[in-house]
Amino acid sequence: MQKNILSPSGAAHVLYEIDGHLYTTFVVARLVGMPIPRSLELAWGCQVPDANKKYTAVSAAWRSLWKTYELDLMRVLHSIHGGKQEQVRKRREDLKQLITEAIQRGDPDWRTGLMIHAYGDSFAHTFLKMGEEHSYEPPFGHAGHGHKPDKIGNFPEKYLEYVAGLYAALGGQGDPPTALDGLIKIVEDNDGNNSKISSSIATYAAELGMTDEGSDSVRDRLLKDITEKDVVETMAAMEARFAKD
Repeated sequence: MQKNILSPSGAAHVLYEIDGHLYTTFVVARLVGMPIPRSLELAWGCQVPDANKKYTAVSAAWRSLWKTYELDLMRVLHSIHGGKQEQVRKRREDLKQLITEAIQRGDPDWRTGLMIHAYGDSFAHTFLKMGEEHSYEPPFGHAGHGHKPDKIGNFPEKYLEYVAGLYAALGGQGDPPTALDGLIKIVEDNDGNNSKISSSIATYAAELGMTDEGSDSVRDRLLKDITEKDVVETMAAMEARFAKD
C-alpha cells in the first residue's frame, strides 16, 4: 500500500511545511503534557491551512488579486503581511498571547491550531533586509525564494525560537530548552539537512504517540468539518488583536 505523506510512516517522503506545522505542533503539545487526542486535534488544526487547498497561501495568492477574503488568508492565516521588524515582532507576541488565552478558555483545539499555524508562519515567512527582519508581502509572498523559507534547516534559529514560544504558549512549565531537547538535538545534529530533519521530527512524533490510523482519522474529520465560516471567524479574532496598540 502506498504510504500517506501526511502520516508518520510516510515521513521519509515529505518535503515549515508539514514538519514545522503538523509534526512540530504534535510534539510540542505532547512535551507540554497534553494527551494524544488533544495533541492530534491541535496538530491537524494547524495543518489544515496547508492541507485544504481552499486555505493555502499559494491558491489564495492568485485569487487575492481580486478578492479580499483571499488576501486575508495570506495576511492573517499565513502571516504574509508585509510588515517591518516592529510589526513582525508584535505579530508574534499577539499570536502567542492568543494561543495562551485560547488554551485557558478551553476553545476548540482545532481553532487554536489555526492560530498556531499563523504563529509558525510568522517565523517562517520573514526575510532579512538591511539587517532587519521583514514579513513577505502579499500577493506573491516568498514566491521569489521558492520553498526555502519553509525549510527548517535553512533557518534553524527561527524554528527553535518558534518552538520555545509555542511550548510557553501551550502552558509548558520549566525551562523550554531542557523540555525541547529532543527537537533541538534533531535540528543541531542534522545541520541543514532538511530531509533528515523532516523525517526525524516525524519519527519523534511517532515515538510520542502519533499513529497513521489516529492521525488520518483526525485529518479526515477536520478537513471536512472546518468550514470557511470557522476560518473567517478565527481570522477576525486574530485581526482584532492585531489592531490593538
